[in-house]
Amino acid sequence: MKITSLIDILNQFPKFGNRKALKYITPYRAFSFTYSQLFKKICACSKYLKEFGLKEDNKIVLWGEDSHIWLITYWASIASKIQVIPIDYRYDSNFINKIVEITKPKLLIFGTKTAKDCKNIKIKIPKISYQTIEELPDTKPFVFNAPKPEQIVQIVFTSGTTSQPKGVVQRHINICSSLNPILEEISKYKKYLKFIGQLKLLSLLPFSHMFGQALGIFIIPALEGELVITETINPKRVAEIARKEKINVIGCVPWFLKQLKSFIQRRLNIKEKANLKDIFKIRRLLGFRMFAYVTGGAFLDPDLESWWRRLKYVIIQGYGLTEASPIVAINHPLNAKPGSIGKVLKEQEIKLTQNGEILVKGENVCKEFITEQGIEYLSQQWLPTGDIGYIDKEGRLYFKGRKKDVIVLSSGENVYPEDVESVIRSVRGIKDCTVVGLKKDGEEII
Repeated sequence: MKITSLIDILNQFPKFGNRKALKYITPYRAFSFTYSQLFKKICACSKYLKEFGLKEDNKIVLWGEDSHIWLITYWASIASKIQVIPIDYRYDSNFINKIVEITKPKLLIFGTKTAKDCKNIKIKIPKISYQTIEELPDTKPFVFNAPKPEQIVQIVFTSGTTSQPKGVVQRHINICSSLNPILEEISKYKKYLKFIGQLKLLSLLPFSHMFGQALGIFIIPALEGELVITETINPKRVAEIARKEKINVIGCVPWFLKQLKSFIQRRLNIKEKANLKDIFKIRRLLGFRMFAYVTGGAFLDPDLESWWRRLKYVIIQGYGLTEASPIVAINHPLNAKPGSIGKVLKEQEIKLTQNGEILVKGENVCKEFITEQGIEYLSQQWLPTGDIGYIDKEGRLYFKGRKKDVIVLSSGENVYPEDVESVIRSVRGIKDCTVVGLKKDGEEII
């Protein structure tokens, strides 16, 4: 399946009918939708937004916690050619004020966890709640017209409250260019999925970030799979959900893999090197249908990766950034190498500078950015990532660290904090550590 816009994925929903599409689990209840039901909700929301007065290329701010309502609103907006500005619900109203001032949106949609802070939005802007979207009556489903590849999907702000906001303008052509090589590769193995039934992904990744969108909102529906989301990242609760819901794959950041490992070791009294008996106990704890973790967004300690691999779980590690929409490289689950972040995707190119910085080129690379000073454009063909890496003889990419974090000793040697941290963490009794460079007598030391 090759897509020219994200709407190519959305318009497949009615064909999937009564297959399970989405389950949102809260501490009090769960919301479940088939693909047919979810599509009707999206159509109803799209109709409402148009009746509200929103037009093509208008902008909306989507500021709320992950839920079925977030997903419905997001799909309805981009299907209506409305530009979405997704904001993490943990950002405060001061940051939202900056974004509203910069982007001039026509509407702000807020969630349960951001309702209180909405009162602190200084600029006058219409606001509607999650509840308003949830109470919309179903409407007769209709097919959405495909937008042009250059149509803007969203503006994703990558900076936090302590630095200048920078909005990355992402178009359909950017995101599809990143997704198509993955969808093409997956299609080769789709026939084998029938042996496990419908693929079920538990995503612990925020929708306001591109990694969470790519995995949960775009790739899983393209596989006719079911997306499960939850409010918690507590390892004990996640293990319960994975077992009860018969989850196959968990999408998470490396930090969670570390927390889950610690929980398992405490709960089952398992030492660093697990035996076959331990593996069975872990499988029973997490559910016998669980077989893989998809992780990215941060450095994955090779020792942590090896621990999970010894338990016979597949670790699919990827590398990317928002400006690259977002996936640049990914480990093939049947041809992965520990420590590597995979091979670069088709339709993309990477090269390294003399100091090892990773540069990226391709249609996935965004070339337009919104800041407080106005619109800025990528001034060169190659996107500098700010990440340091190297490529082995087989074309696999390895992440060494952030360029700004490299410690340069007086001898001229470059020291990568992640390398030193891995060694320190291996010392018995040390739970965690951070390695930094400090100036002393005019020289930088560790």
